[in-house]
Amino acid sequence: MLAAKGYPGSPENGSEILGLAAAEGMPGALVFHAGTKMDAGRLVANGGRVLNVTGLGRTVGEAQARA
Repeated sequence: MLAAKGYPGSPENGSEILGLAAAEGMPGALVFHAGTKMDAGRLVANGGRVLNVTGLGRTVGEAQARA
């Protein structure tokens, strides 16, 4: 899970999130957006719990490595 700076108290919105294209293109990895939004073509934090990355695999270790 990725949380915004200041979470759980007063999360700061607007910080840019980078590197998701690589994660979203990796086989067996899934990115779930929660507190994100597009702002002038940039993906930014817009809430406390921003996103989750989940890995799939035949073993727990393989899933962890993908995540």
